[in-house]
Amino acid sequence: MSTCPSIAKQRWIDTLDDYLDATVREAQNREQGTVLGLKDYIDLRRGNSGVYPTFALIECILELNLEPEVFDHPALSNLTRLAGDLVMISNVSLPVMHLGERELTITKDMYSYNKEQAAGHSANNFITVVMAERGVGLQEAFNFAGGYFENQVKEFLEWKANMPSWGPKIDDAVSQYVSGLECWVAGNMEWSLSTHRYFGESVEEVRRTRRVALRQRVKKQNFELPFVKLLPFLVAFSATCYLLPNLPQLYVRLSY
Repeated sequence: MSTCPSIAKQRWIDTLDDYLDATVREAQNREQGTVLGLKDYIDLRRGNSGVYPTFALIECILELNLEPEVFDHPALSNLTRLAGDLVMISNVSLPVMHLGERELTITKDMYSYNKEQAAGHSANNFITVVMAERGVGLQEAFNFAGGYFENQVKEFLEWKANMPSWGPKIDDAVSQYVSGLECWVAGNMEWSLSTHRYFGESVEEVRRTRRVALRQRVKKQNFELPFVKLLPFLVAFSATCYLLPNLPQLYVRLSY
């Protein structure tokens, strides 16, 4: 990360520290079977989703030097928050294997709920929280999540349309950062509906129909290492550091 601006590097360190702390709290809630209220869940999920450290890498990859008076401006800080929420909400949802004939209609591309409920780990999930807090069924919770997602998109576009100007050089850096956020959100959706992580062999069918069969619950494992959850992130980060010199060109190619 030798070419990463120092302010972006510190932002990455701070957000990674927040991520690790939130992951510990999530593990505690999971162990105790605690289902948080919606507000508390969203606050925790913003930390343990792991997206904010990767948002900081946008700055490192593109060598953007966004000073606090710019990065912490309500317009840009809200765009960062909303991009994180859009990733978080889309990563809360779906089913792959049949449980009888029960099926769900997918609203707004949400992905991990089914995988988590089948493993007995659904307490830390937007869908579970909505069902508990609003007293609704599974499809109704998905519908609520879809509406929430849509409202977040509208708010994102409103903040983007009202971005202030700090002069041509800074405005260009801000524009690159916001484009990076947009690519992150869109890329997460595309990846989730292209790989087997959430839907297994049924991914193409799910992508085509937006319908999924509820997965059968499996017996909960007696022992789980909390840090195992960190491994994909750590591997991805290690690969990012290794490839960093070539990533600006790669990023540009992927953006078109």
